[in-house]
Amino acid sequence: IVAGAAVLLFCVGLAAALLLWRSRDQGAGDAPESGAPAPVSLKDVPRAASSMAPASDAGGCQPGVPCTCAPGTPGNVPKSCQLTCGEAPGCRPSCSERDVCESRCAGNCRSSCDHSKACDTRCTDNCAVDCRHVETCQATCGAGCKYTCENAGKCVPVVGEGSVVKCNQVGLCEVTCTGSCAVSCSATGQGCPITCQGQGPAKRCADGRKACGDGCSLPQ
Repeated sequence: IVAGAAVLLFCVGLAAALLLWRSRDQGAGDAPESGAPAPVSLKDVPRAASSMAPASDAGGCQPGVPCTCAPGTPGNVPKSCQLTCGEAPGCRPSCSERDVCESRCAGNCRSSCDHSKACDTRCTDNCAVDCRHVETCQATCGAGCKYTCENAGKCVPVVGEGSVVKCNQVGLCEVTCTGSCAVSCSATGQGCPITCQGQGPAKRCADGRKACGDGCSLPQ
């Protein structure tokens, strides 16, 4: 009797399990209830627009006319600015409030950079480079260069024959002269080293400046 009852209970349980499994399969293909969220496809997710500013805003400058960086748009000001003048002399590039300022010009160039992080000017003869309130001011110019760097972290000019360099209230003023030059430094935290290429060590002038070659005779 006990064995028969056990067999009967087993058959009843098996039948109930089969009924539940069949009911689950039938409901799997049903539509979701009205309150359930619909599945989202990747094509429904909008792509985020980039908020990064362009790397640079290169501009061609005309001789004798002030040339400045493109202003950009509110909240989208380019981080760097490159001002180029080609071979025409008399360029006047001016860059401010950028991470990187680059100016490329020929002779008689008047380049200025202020309130920026890194300034870099490359010009030929008789150019003037002026940097104020910047982190670094690097310049490479030819003969007759006038380089001024004030309120800066580091000033690194490479100047040609007959050039005059002035550094005031800067962390470091590191000058390289490829010809005769005169250098005046004041309030430089880390000094004012001068390298006179092929001319021996720098000399002290009577007016307090340092010079390479015949630089003491250059005007202040």
